[in-house]
Amino acid sequence: MDGTRSMGESLVKQPADARAARVDGGAIVGEVLREQGVRHLFALNGGHTWPILARLRENGVQMIHMRHEQSCAYAADGYAR
Repeated sequence: MDGTRSMGESLVKQPADARAARVDGGAIVGEVLREQGVRHLFALNGGHTWPILARLRENGVQMIHMRHEQSCAYAADGYAR
């Protein structure tokens, strides 16, 4: 039947250029932080941030682990002063 797909076929349109590289979100965030001159990042460590944390070191950004969102904000503010 025309217009139907088997269960194994992707519904996502494939890029026209089959050689197009796949870049993860962590790589993009790391590059943007580096381009903006960020050297330190105060953050909570967790599964939802692992792709970003994995790429920080590659881009020269040091992650400073905190245990609470408010402490991140206060520490970053104090560090910037």
